[in-house]
Amino acid sequence: MNPLLIVVAVVALLALVPIATAHAALSTAAATLFEGMPLILASRLAERAFRTRAAMLVALAGCGCGGAPAALSFAGLVAAWWTFGPLTAVLRLGGGISAWLLLRRSAHPAGHGDSLLTSLNALLPCAVLGGLAANVLPSLGGLARAAPWEQFALGAALGATAAPCGLGAIAVAAALHATMPPAGFGVLCTAGIADARLLLHRDRQCGEHRFGYAIAAAACALVAAHGGDALVNPRWCAALWVCCAACAWRAVRMRAAGAPAALTAPAAMLVAALAGTPLPPEPIATATTLSGAYAGERVDFTGRLTHRPDGDALVRYAITCCRADAAPVIVRLDRRAAFAPGTWLHARGSLVDRAGDLRLASGSLDAISAPGDPFVYR
Repeated sequence: MNPLLIVVAVVALLALVPIATAHAALSTAAATLFEGMPLILASRLAERAFRTRAAMLVALAGCGCGGAPAALSFAGLVAAWWTFGPLTAVLRLGGGISAWLLLRRSAHPAGHGDSLLTSLNALLPCAVLGGLAANVLPSLGGLARAAPWEQFALGAALGATAAPCGLGAIAVAAALHATMPPAGFGVLCTAGIADARLLLHRDRQCGEHRFGYAIAAAACALVAAHGGDALVNPRWCAALWVCCAACAWRAVRMRAAGAPAALTAPAAMLVAALAGTPLPPEPIATATTLSGAYAGERVDFTGRLTHRPDGDALVRYAITCCRADAAPVIVRLDRRAAFAPGTWLHARGSLVDRAGDLRLASGSLDAISAPGDPFVYR
């Protein structure tokens, strides 16, 4: 699909939501592209190394944008390992191998021959889908309150029909996991393992453009120079500098300008890097979500205040890879806080059990100015 058509459709959709939500969706989509660039570049290098080897190795080396099971891709394997853990990554790889053995006569090597810019634009539809899932779905309360099996069915259907590439499947699943975990799990079970891509090889070529590489290089440099710019984990910055150099080198080496459609993904990345990074939408704080927390534990926590009829809570988002997988860390308070919603507060106290829900009995609750980086990193 032409990336320009995707942009037109998404702009029309985002015109129906508040500007802050549209801004957050763009930032989340761009974050997926920034996270994906180093993995795509590594896939290109690995694919060249295995060019004369078995087709299985070529499929594993690719980024998952071709006709072979996307769960075989090296980039998708790394992203799944980092985001969901080794067990999920190994299970998806096993599912991809099973699908390859069943359909190996009709499948094509994953992403074979694609350039860095072509693969980046192929990832764009999945990045946009992840941005919408992370920022628009939370406003649709009916979906968030659906039964777990309904959410799983929705995610499985989405993975089977949208058939995201190797990286895209992880991005969409991570975005859904923050608000509808069963739906994210459903995507992981079908995308790249039992989806439409395996039945019909779709050509994702959109060409190259020398200025596309130049724009991508500038965007990577901006984000890396700002320590991830609240778009990606700061540990990703060294890899972004490598991508910056690779894109700059390619921009200099290209003679002809290229296809205008190839500018779409780099332009979105640069706009997001220049526009700043808003916070994700406010989550529904129904329980304290501190990992491994127990009653009596001392807590020192900083977050934004949210008021709800059943009590106040402090919320801060945690990023594993990029803001597409940003998940809220919620600490519910055992009393009302005399501050306006959205105020950043620093709380100290102990967790207490209130009818099966852990709440913070705060010994101190102080208003602070907003931190330079509103996210925490895992």
